[in-house]
Amino acid sequence: ILSFSNKKNERWMDLAQDLSASQLLPESVHKLLVELAKQTGETLFLAAPEGTSVVFLDVVESSADIRFIANVGQRLPIHVTAAGRAILSQYSPAERAATLKRIKYQSYEKDTFMTPESVESDIQKSADDGWYVNLGVYAPGVAGIAVPFSFRGRRDAIALGGPVSRIEKNIGDIGRLLRKAVVQFLRENE
Repeated sequence: ILSFSNKKNERWMDLAQDLSASQLLPESVHKLLVELAKQTGETLFLAAPEGTSVVFLDVVESSADIRFIANVGQRLPIHVTAAGRAILSQYSPAERAATLKRIKYQSYEKDTFMTPESVESDIQKSADDGWYVNLGVYAPGVAGIAVPFSFRGRRDAIALGGPVSRIEKNIGDIGRLLRKAVVQFLRENE
């Protein structure tokens, strides 16, 4: 019987995730982001896991003067971002626990999500809604709402970013819109 140490298992998991993330996505995913950006007036992006970070694979930026600015290739901590928690929600409990254990917890804009237990609690609480929220946790005045995007074996997230002042009062409507659009997209494209 072969047995691998936890570090080797983590490296294999990271390698598999990197390989999955390197596969090209069809133009239809970009079109989904464009359509959601038109409907909401906010910045939309596709995020993928990369170890204890999320990386932006595609971005459709809002034309609003005050907006969330994101760049393809940008990386953010997986546990404090809405996109990251939407991605983590797709992991098995053991895989999520292993990822959360590897994070170096620190305070960003708010002292939120400072332990694996606090991140896990939010993931469980938000799973019923089907979307994950970040209200100024990582950066001041910036909000995010994200939904899991399990497409062609990938565990990504479709996320929206914008000013807290515009997003906070519409969290439910935006979350339902994103979730409905992703469910419809996956039904039509899988």
